[in-house]
Formats: sequence, structure tokens, C-alpha cells
Amino acid sequence: MTLAQAVQEFITQNPLASILAFVGLVVSITFLQWGSDGPPSIPEKIPFVSNTYLVLTNLQEMARKAAKYFQGGKIVKYHLLNKTVYVVRGQQNMQQLLRGSPDLGSEGFILDVMKGLFAMTPSDHAKFVNDKSGRLKTPNPGTEATPVRYWAAIHYLYYDYLTAPHFASALATKFNVNFSAQLETQPLGEWTTVRIQKFVHTHLFHAAVVSLCGPRIFELNPDFTEVYWEFDPYAMMLCYVPPRWMARKAYQTRARGMAAVERWLDAAWERFDWDDKEAVEADWEPCFGARFNRETCRWMKDHGFDKQSITGFILGVIFGLNGNSIPMVTWSLMHLLQDPELLAAAREEAVQVYSTDGNGSRDIDIVKLGKMPILQAVFAETLRLHTEVTIAREVWNPVVVEGYKIPKGAFIHGYAGLAHYDEEVWGKDGHPADEFWAGRHLVEVEKDGKKRLEFSSADRAGNYFPFGGGTGMCPGRHFAKQEILQTMASILSRFDVKFVEWVNLKDGTKSDRGPLNDEYYGAPSMPPDRDAKVQWKRLW
Repeated sequence: MTLAQAVQEFITQNPLASILAFVGLVVSITFLQWGSDGPPSIPEKIPFVSNTYLVLTNLQEMARKAAKYFQGGKIVKYHLLNKTVYVVRGQQNMQQLLRGSPDLGSEGFILDVMKGLFAMTPSDHAKFVNDKSGRLKTPNPGTEATPVRYWAAIHYLYYDYLTAPHFASALATKFNVNFSAQLETQPLGEWTTVRIQKFVHTHLFHAAVVSLCGPRIFELNPDFTEVYWEFDPYAMMLCYVPPRWMARKAYQTRARGMAAVERWLDAAWERFDWDDKEAVEADWEPCFGARFNRETCRWMKDHGFDKQSITGFILGVIFGLNGNSIPMVTWSLMHLLQDPELLAAAREEAVQVYSTDGNGSRDIDIVKLGKMPILQAVFAETLRLHTEVTIAREVWNPVVVEGYKIPKGAFIHGYAGLAHYDEEVWGKDGHPADEFWAGRHLVEVEKDGKKRLEFSSADRAGNYFPFGGGTGMCPGRHFAKQEILQTMASILSRFDVKFVEWVNLKDGTKSDRGPLNDEYYGAPSMPPDRDAKVQWKRLW
């Protein structure tokens, strides 16, 4: 019997002992390599597991834990599964991560997203692994002969059909029509009782998904709203590709979501007429929905991507455009309900952005909406308090951070939970950093002898990044902002609203406290862990 055969026989007969021996070997090797040099380490009770589980389930708590071990410095380290991660803080360090560097890249994290969240097949995943040409129009030096530049293609599909002003505005316009139709299902001139989060989970989600995918996704999947919200809490967890034994429910809900999207995708391919030039060039049509979907699905199919990979990608896009904006809408409305003076000022702005034509039809002025200081300040402060974005960069070449040499293959993370709650940056005028105060983003200016408030985004570099940064910045950020502002303006202008009480999410019973960030959600946006019961009356 050869040595290899003997080892194989032992593993077969003693699986548990083999696993424990392997784990022990990995731990021993790792800690020998870990050494005593380097920045402070974040301890964990179970090596490779405790901190990983915290990142997957409660990233805000992980940020707080990291803060305890900085020891007056600006860098600490820990293990995330088999990866070495260095967590940094401070404006200069965050600016270095956000602006990009030839020594740092975000592709490593995105590859994990493709594998875990998008469920991309191994062969399709390898297309990106093997493409070293980068995401910009000019390929990286030495990669000019790359036959298909997958990274650049996806990057510019996002930019050309989602980030670009024309398509972001087209999507926002479609959303406004769809959400208006949802609001009109509420009784006119009658007081009714609703729960804010439950309402937006149903009606705002429906309007946003129809804007992105067209109506047939709900026609083919009447329970798609429920299917999505079962999946949503686990989406960010999947981005780290956890082992199935650690995240069984995450993979189960992903499978249900993908099955629903697959039914929609099959119908879209079957019904869409690719010879119809008008439909092919339309900003929106009912089969694929937004042009971004249509162009992306076509490109992926033309380049040999498996249907599983396309389906998972679209589910990921649905999460990207809803899993972040909908919690922020909910929080914005909740913060306004807690401050009657701010609510009145925001409502006054909301009324101003609507105009009435000769037929009595009201329409929103999106450009004017984007200039309203109070609504912008509410938007900015909500994102500051309730996003837990991780800026993740893989070290391609050794770099020095805070005097420590970071080796190739390690990862550097920056947490919004550290930057957005920094008391030295955000604590002002008796308002601590952990308090909602829209005034942080407002300045009083005087013009022509009159004083007025203006929205200000000064002094944010490295201290505020709810949409990430660099080439990996959220491609749907422009639509997300318009969606959130439009929703606030629509509800505030159309309804008289009275706060009733805070209630528990599961059963709607009265809660003994108001909402906090639901920290089970890994990131980027953390929804409230309570709901707001209100009475409202639709005015028009």
C-alpha cells in the first residue's frame, strides 16, 4: 500500500479525526506565520470562525469590536475565513483606499460576490479570474492581447446603461410612474392605518422591480415579494462565500430567488423580438424592463455565460437596487416622524417640487427635487447612520500602512461604521455622532439680504462613503438617490401623516422602544428592527 493510499484509507475510516487534524495543522501554520510583528490583532474565541461569523451576521458589531483594539493607532488585523484582513481607520487611510492604487484592487472581493451572491458557474467565474486586463478602457500593461475583456465589459455595461445620467433618469421616471400607481391604491380622503416598513416592502419594492424588470416577474411569480424579502437578509453574507454548513438558509433563499428570476428570464427570451429596432433601443420595455437588464443579459448570453450565471447576476442586481434604497426610505420617514419641525420643513419642500398642468395632472420636477436642501440633508444623514459599507481592497503588491508592511495577498478593509460615527468628525453643536441631526449637512447663507439654508457636502473626503468609492463605487447610486428622494416627496406631499406608535416587526404588537439598526444584516444598508404604525390620509 502506498503512502497516498494509506492516507486515503485513514481519511475514509476516520473523517472527524481527519478534519480536526487538518484544522489543527492549518491553525498551527497560520499562527506561526502570523508572528508577533505587525499591528494589534482582534482576538477570537474560535480561530478563523468567531470573527468570520461576526462579519457575516453583524458587521456593525465587528466595527465596534475592531475599534476596541486599535490601541490608539489606526490599523488592526484579523482572519476572515482563510484571508488575512487589516482594518484601517482615519481620513488619510480611507482616502488611499477610496481613490485607488496600482498596488490595491477590489477584484478579489467582487470575485467572491460573483461566486457567492451571483452563484456564477466555475467556468464563467474563471473568465473573470483569468482576465487581468482591468476594468478601464485602456488594458493593464502587458494584457493588451486579452481576447475578451470581461471586467471592462461589465464595468461599462453598468456605466453606460445604469450610471449614465440619461438612463438613471429614465429609470427614475419609470419608477415615479409605478410608485404613483401604488400610492393611488390607498383610499382618497380617508384616514387609514399602515405600517411604514411593511408598506414600502410591498409597494415600493413592487414599483422598483417593475421599473427594473418589467411586470411579468410578478405575473410569473405572485409570491416574489415574499421570496425576495426572505433572501434579502442573507445577500451580503453570501458575498463572503461562507461554507454551506455556516449559511444553509442563505443558500436556500438564494435558490428560491434564482428560480423565480429564471422563470422571468425564460419568458423574456421567448417574448422579446430582437428584430424590433424600436424595442431594442428603448429605455424600457415590458419583457426585460430597463435597458440595462436587456443589454447585460444579451452580452452575457452572447459570450457563452450559463443561464445560472445570468439568473444569479440579475438577482444580485435586484438586491443591489432594493436591499439598500428601501431601508433608507424607511429610515428617512421614521426620522421625519420623530421630529415634527423637520417633518413640516421637508413637507414644504416636497409640495414645491410638484407642478399641475392644465388637465389637473401633477408631475414631479426631478431637477428641482435634487436641489431641496432639507430633503437632501435628511437623505445624507440617513445614509450616514444606517449604512455599513466595507471598502475592501486586495493587496496586489506589498504596501506600507501606518508603518506596517502589508503583504501581497492580504486584504485591507475600511468600515463605514468607524468613519461615519467618528465623533471628532461628525460630533457638532451638542449633537453626538450617533444622533440623527440633519443640520450636519446644512449651512445658512445670506444672499440679497435674505438668509436661507443650503445643503453642504464639505469635509466629507474619507469620512463619508455610503456608496463605496473608486471604480467599484455603486453604479446605481444616482437612481438610488432619486428613488429615495422621490419616495419621500411623494408620500409627504400626498398624505397627511400622524405617528401612532412603534411596533414589533413580526406581529405588529406595540414595542417598548423605537427602532435601532437591525444588525443581523451584514451590510450595506441596515433596516430598522422596529416598524412605525401611522395613520395617514391621501390628499390627491
